[in-house]
Amino acid sequence: VGFNYKNYPAAVEEIVMAEGPRGLFKGLAPTVMGMLPYSAVSFSTFEALKCELRRHHGVASDAEVPVLQRLVAGSICGAT
Repeated sequence: VGFNYKNYPAAVEEIVMAEGPRGLFKGLAPTVMGMLPYSAVSFSTFEALKCELRRHHGVASDAEVPVLQRLVAGSICGAT
């Protein structure tokens, strides 16, 4: 079933009138629950890649790893 609102403020107003302010956040919990596994995998993969890059270059901090290599590591993690 579709909803046809004439604009965003009208949609917010209609939702608040029909369901109360909590209606605006009705789908937030499932969205957050769906993002948690993705974020956890992405973050841990990026940290592991940065650790390997530091070890490969023999440096102590992320700032000492070439920027392009950090960008590639971030791109790989974003693609997972």
